Amino acid sequence: MSELDDKEQDVVMEHIIHQFLKEQRNKSPDNGKVNDNSFAFLEKTTLNLLLAYLLSGESRGKSEIADEEFELLILKQLDDIMDTNQKQFEEIIDLLREIT
Repeated sequence: MSELDDKEQDVVMEHIIHQFLKEQRNKSPDNGKVNDNSFAFLEKTTLNLLLAYLLSGESRGKSEIADEEFELLILKQLDDIMDTNQKQFEEIIDLLREIT
């Protein structure tokens, strides 16, 4: 994928997320009596995109990106942390399996 495609994809994703957040803000619960027991499971790719969006800041425009390298470093560190946590979690599961 070229750099242009990545930028276009980022712009589209930013627009979709912005539109979704706008729709969510405009929804009003019926008389404040909402009994919602929803659960969402985010797989790794979606979670990474969500984290990237949250770290980028919703109100910041494209021209306001101060240091793209810093953002990439932060995202890489988050990926490393998530990988480490997954390995540790798998080790714990293996230990529990050995016990039983």
